[in-house]
Amino acid sequence: MNLSLGNIIKRKSVTAIEVVLQSASEFRLNVICLEKKKSRVSIIKQREGLGSAEELEEFLNTANAVVLLFSGKGIIHKKITSINSTATKELLAQVLPNANEEEFSVQLTPIANTDDAFVSVLRKSLINDVLNVLSNVGITNIVGAALAPFSVNQALPLLSKALPENAPIVMAAYELTIANKQITTLDYAQNYEAAATFVMIGDEQLSLNLLPLYGLAITYYTNQDALSIQNDAISKVIEESFEKRKFEVLGWSLLVSTFLILFINYFLFDYYWSKGQELQQLSLKNEAVLAKYERLKEEYTTQKTYLEQNQLLKSSRTSFYADRLAESLPKHIRWLDLNICPLIKSSDFDEDAYKFNRGVIRIKGTCIRSSDLNDWIQKIDGFSWTKETTIMEYHQDNKGSAGEFLLQINLN
Repeated sequence: MNLSLGNIIKRKSVTAIEVVLQSASEFRLNVICLEKKKSRVSIIKQREGLGSAEELEEFLNTANAVVLLFSGKGIIHKKITSINSTATKELLAQVLPNANEEEFSVQLTPIANTDDAFVSVLRKSLINDVLNVLSNVGITNIVGAALAPFSVNQALPLLSKALPENAPIVMAAYELTIANKQITTLDYAQNYEAAATFVMIGDEQLSLNLLPLYGLAITYYTNQDALSIQNDAISKVIEESFEKRKFEVLGWSLLVSTFLILFINYFLFDYYWSKGQELQQLSLKNEAVLAKYERLKEEYTTQKTYLEQNQLLKSSRTSFYADRLAESLPKHIRWLDLNICPLIKSSDFDEDAYKFNRGVIRIKGTCIRSSDLNDWIQKIDGFSWTKETTIMEYHQDNKGSAGEFLLQINLN
């Protein structure tokens, strides 16, 4: 696949115009339009004998490339037996000795597999006049030009039925001989207005007189430089057409690329904006979760501190203490109140602030003899889990009545 710039910007349709010169100021026109779809080239329109450039309007399209084929009076063809030089001056001298090369355009058409070639010449003034007329009707997309009828060589391999070889064939204004699918001899036909003959290219019918024009149009899709006339004015028009087409294609490519970039940017922006909104919502949700976590953590710390301060995290020995004290109790002593870890105020500034006094047991009771109370205190102090027992209160109304006491046992 050829990915050169010329092939990239090549148009899908081509209009081939044959300028049949009749005098210095008169010409008639033949035209054919081809269109390429995938690998197939089809004939869209064909017409012979148009009298003016204005009649080309129905065949013109700004999207079409244009190739020109010059034929008729004023063109001189000469077959030479060897090509010593391809320079314009030397080629012109073999056809018109002493002619001024500034006044003539030259075309060289080699004959394949031989040393022979055809040299064709035409005055530049005639070409320039035709270019001016075509330019006045808006024909500017010119991409190639040649002198007839040698472009027929490009069409001969495409014919469904080959033309007779080595026999004279009248084609438009020419009588020519074909051998090995190329023109070998050439002369002007005596009967210029010969009856129309048609040939088949695939399943399409084409006038034999338009075969050279068809061959030139085909070269646009194959090798545009296969046949070309040496003319500065034509070269300039071709260059301008190429630059214009390049500007159009590159301009549209840039526009489409910019649109695609903006289109992609829009979707990227929309995607990431949506993601940003999702992340923002997730962040707000996480902030709420974190706030709840911090609040629960603070509550946990407060409750843990409270439990630690009140020794509630340790295993409870309340039943153990009560059982041991009850077991050691003398029969003459009675309990009125047993308070293990009594509740006390934790703050002088908050009336509702209380805490358990861990490590303390308070016992309120009665005894008949104080000696029994002293013996029991000594027994309590003998426990491994007690630190000190203190009589907080003791009073007896008379010697014969029971005395009331309040003990405080400090635990280890």
